[in-house]
Amino acid sequence: MRKITLIARVQIIFFTSLLLAIVELSGDERGFRESLIDFIENHAQKMQSKTPPGENQESKVPYAIRYEKGDWVKYVVSKQYAPSIDSDVEKKLLHIETSDDSNIVSYGSLKMDVRYGKSYFTSGKYKRFDEDKPVSKIIQAGFYPERELKLHLEGTVGKRLKLYIDHDSSKADNQYKMKYTAEEDSEAIREINAGEIDIKLSNSKWAVFDNTARKGLGLDMTIKKGRLRVKAFGSVNKGEVVVERFRGNSAAKTSDLREYQYVRGKYYQLEPFKRYDNLTSKPSGVAAYNLITFTSSPPDPKRYAPYAVNVDPGSLELYMDDQNPHNNYNAITLSLDGGKYVKLSAGIHYTVNFSSGLISFIVAIPENARIFALYTLNGGNTVSSDPSARTDVFFGKIFVFIKYGSSIDEDVNKNFVLDPGEDKNGDGMLNLDIYEVRSIYSIGDRNILDDNFRIDFLHEQNQLTRAEIEKAGRYILNYSDGTIAFHLRQPFQALLGNSAPHIYRENQGNAALQYSRYRLRINYFREARSFQLSHTNILPGSVRVRINGREIPQSLYTVDHTLGYLEFVDPTNPLIGSETDIEIRYEYLPIGGGMQSVFAGIRADYDVNRNLDIGTTVIFSRNAGGDSIPKIGGEPEQLLVFEGDAKLSISEYQIREFIRSLSDIQTASVPIEINAYAECARSYKNINTFGKALIDDMEGGDEVIAISLSERDWILSSPPSSLPSDGFPALGQAHRGLLRYLYYRSLESADTLRTLSFTPYAIEYSIKPGPYNVATGHLASNIVEESHQRSLVLDFDFSSGKNFVSVVTRRLSNQPVDFSSLQYVEIWFRPSGGLGTVALYIDIGQINEDSDSDNMLDTEDINNNGFLDYDPAAGIFEDEGYLFNPAAGISTRVG
Repeated sequence: MRKITLIARVQIIFFTSLLLAIVELSGDERGFRESLIDFIENHAQKMQSKTPPGENQESKVPYAIRYEKGDWVKYVVSKQYAPSIDSDVEKKLLHIETSDDSNIVSYGSLKMDVRYGKSYFTSGKYKRFDEDKPVSKIIQAGFYPERELKLHLEGTVGKRLKLYIDHDSSKADNQYKMKYTAEEDSEAIREINAGEIDIKLSNSKWAVFDNTARKGLGLDMTIKKGRLRVKAFGSVNKGEVVVERFRGNSAAKTSDLREYQYVRGKYYQLEPFKRYDNLTSKPSGVAAYNLITFTSSPPDPKRYAPYAVNVDPGSLELYMDDQNPHNNYNAITLSLDGGKYVKLSAGIHYTVNFSSGLISFIVAIPENARIFALYTLNGGNTVSSDPSARTDVFFGKIFVFIKYGSSIDEDVNKNFVLDPGEDKNGDGMLNLDIYEVRSIYSIGDRNILDDNFRIDFLHEQNQLTRAEIEKAGRYILNYSDGTIAFHLRQPFQALLGNSAPHIYRENQGNAALQYSRYRLRINYFREARSFQLSHTNILPGSVRVRINGREIPQSLYTVDHTLGYLEFVDPTNPLIGSETDIEIRYEYLPIGGGMQSVFAGIRADYDVNRNLDIGTTVIFSRNAGGDSIPKIGGEPEQLLVFEGDAKLSISEYQIREFIRSLSDIQTASVPIEINAYAECARSYKNINTFGKALIDDMEGGDEVIAISLSERDWILSSPPSSLPSDGFPALGQAHRGLLRYLYYRSLESADTLRTLSFTPYAIEYSIKPGPYNVATGHLASNIVEESHQRSLVLDFDFSSGKNFVSVVTRRLSNQPVDFSSLQYVEIWFRPSGGLGTVALYIDIGQINEDSDSDNMLDTEDINNNGFLDYDPAAGIFEDEGYLFNPAAGISTRVG
């Protein structure tokens, strides 16, 4: 044993001498070190291989000095194991070098744009009411700063520090990273990461943390000193975790379509005067413009249905000149305009319904394309009701242009006569814009379920009345194609009035949006293997999908992280039925955001010796919480975890040496190896750091509608159709009392509503009726100032045998309201004098809109543009009310 010990000691001295020589010759300590370790390991193996034959090599080497692969790095390259190395060599091996060398590449841009908008009344005469606000259709009020910052920076500072910053204010996902890495093993601080960090603590088996799928800003540090290794981190997560659930293979969708968003350039109608007006001969004269083909306004639109055209099957031929001179193979030259026309193929380029005469193009039609049709009717008949049709171009066929460039309308003067200079295509016929069908709307989805399908007709934000909806006519829903097809060619024309020519035209352009007034809101369910999530800016790698509680591989679905759209790849895997439970868990980056979730932790490991390692972990997490009391199920949580663990590993050789030291038993092998692990952990969880939660905020159980108290929202209405049996006679216009109007504002300024102490100005009933506003209310003045309250006053006069006044408002809500479960109406009132008994009745629902019974629906909007125009400089005064002139009552103006 002594001899072997001496050999080992001499061998170490030899290594030290060799080390000194190499240090003096090499300027690269790192490369030298790696070469030295390889040399020593190989030399140690050779020395052990020189053991005389017949002797057990491991039995001759005491365990205390026995070399195992990797021991050099763990033990020998340390100060206490190299005492013979002089101080100069030690400095070269262990000195932490510093360098001022930096290599940073940076570029970026900054754009600042600050806008401020405010509208003023140029004169006090324009403000005639305290609620009047100067509003501009173009200028938005307030400050609108815009800052666009782009910065990219990456590089190194010295040998240890690396920087990477990629910031773009137009993106939600930016990257900020700083990384410090030690150069030498003797440095205590091994690594520091700051900015966007990915942290994974997995040394213990149960107290683990993994944020590699979460985006956060934080700090991560690793320290190593001797046998102690510590990893600490703190992170503020930017994302919010959301869990959404879907049932079955249907997804709820909502689609909003403006009236001008019909399918364009696809549907064309043959024989439109036959289809819409049932004409068998060509119309003539200016009166033709009153036909349904032009007006889309039949006498009874709710019962209107178009007529059959009956094109002979197989007779239709379509020819198109796409205005591309390089695409004229097999084209014919049309003598009328010299164009090169190529015959289109049915089923490839278009389809046709021979009964209705509707042509549906399958391929996209260029905007400037020219198309003519050849066909016959009813068994070869060539008598057409189309004023542009002719039979002298192709023998035995009706010839007509259904599209000629961006516009085919040649009747500029609207006199139904082809005037000089109007013949654009030179065919000698009056071509009219009557062929394109502008009544088919695509919902945007196919395979729509017919259950729970709903269409709402809206004017701006208000629901249309039944009478207004009926003006658009009937429609057909195609659930498989996802289309809505109205019977009328231009269904919203009657509602649009003067705006219709801007909506319904071939060269529609961008101006249609400015004249748009109506829209369709479609709520539906569709068969789907794709789902639109509630949030966008999904964090990559954060999506987890469970089907009936089982998580499926990410390879079975794709995610559009920007738009928040998830789609299953294989139509058969996973199998999704009508009752399948689908859970989608993901994390998204909120825009703006508030408080963020906080995660922090520390992990320490200590190598007691080569057999025993001990460690401990502390993890802390706290969810974001707001300033308001959360609802049950949305409480912020806090979790604190403490953990301690130990690992023990004893090799076969150590067990054999232990047995030999106790009994001197010589054995070649002991088939035993010990690996043990122990861990103890405890967690402390606070399920509600806010301390309170709402069981019911009372908003979901009751629907409360506050009726407007502004006098501008109340007008005179029609007499009630019936009243309870309280001795009232049948009421008509002759029984209408006077509703007085008092002006509780100063003549110099209409900004402020006055209290009852103010002396109001009385307005004659013939000029303006009530009700009116006054600054008072049901709360006492010691609770709140009267000027902060508003009351609606009904100041009525029932003299001369009058016994009723009636007012109405439709300002209940910006959305449709269902009053079928209405329980009560709460009213605060204050009587202000007078004698007698007054009864108050409230009607909710539909009323007679002809309030003055003159068989006219009166309006202030004279030009029917949807706005009350008021410009004294131009002599425009639409906001002066409309004439309220009941035949048996007193006239006034309402509005």
